[in-house]
Amino acid sequence: MLNFNVKEIGAIDVAPILSAFEKINLEALPFRPEPTLGQGKMIRYSKGWIDSKREIEYSKEELDLIEATIPIEREIFQTFFTPRDEWLLFKGEFSILPPKSFFPPHVDPLWYTNATTRIIVPIASNYKCYASFDDGHYCLEAGKIYEFNNGVVHSVHNNSDEPRLNLLLSYLRKDVLREYSAGKSNPAEAYFAYTIDQKLAENHSFKYKEPAR
Repeated sequence: MLNFNVKEIGAIDVAPILSAFEKINLEALPFRPEPTLGQGKMIRYSKGWIDSKREIEYSKEELDLIEATIPIEREIFQTFFTPRDEWLLFKGEFSILPPKSFFPPHVDPLWYTNATTRIIVPIASNYKCYASFDDGHYCLEAGKIYEFNNGVVHSVHNNSDEPRLNLLLSYLRKDVLREYSAGKSNPAEAYFAYTIDQKLAENHSFKYKEPAR
């Protein structure tokens, strides 16, 4: 259990991601039917998080956005995660909050929060966007890198007139994944592992979706 809610650990250039984000049609992105997302939207992509039973389709603009994150992922990984051969990027996602919207109070699954380190990089944000914990509000500044405690109840708010975009990266220790894939977990926890030993190094394959004519 972390002894903090939000901790700033560095800074990084997010201009390439912001440029790609500005080309996305936010109205075309569906709201996901997940209670914790409230009025928010997500663009999820993965490297280590593999679910072979489904295909994820992305627009060209979404793929450009994902591609723009690669240098940031690499720099964060090389800077903060050692030894590097014992970690992988379990899940990457973009959290989008439209103007005047929010993610309601929630806590991420226990297995997930115990096994991963959550990094947040705000891409487009302002002083009216904040995360709320029991000890107050945290305004996350664009271009900064934060370690985020998603294992306690929190909510996220955008009270501004502009969309807010955060890059969420979840890094997983490989030894934890091996332990769960070896059958040492209960079924509920195993559900979150998704993968087995021989798939640890695989990448999720992206499928391009032709735009509607």
